[in-house]
Amino acid sequence: AQAVNANAYLGRLNERIREAVAARGAILVDVGAEDEVIRPDQANYFNCNHLSEQGNEIVAELFFDAITATAD
Repeated sequence: AQAVNANAYLGRLNERIREAVAARGAILVDVGAEDEVIRPDQANYFNCNHLSEQGNEIVAELFFDAITATAD
């Protein structure tokens, strides 16, 4: 039950972040939206909660893509 509650909380938190970003016209690097890419491969995790080097590389690429897209 604790995991279900935590997942629901994170979902609400991510939605609030998306709303705040949209309201301010900021750029969002939506790592949560990449869950289907990151979650299935256990090599992306150091443990069940924290990303491994491989998982962090995926996130770093998302940030790089967002930064370089705004530089154009």
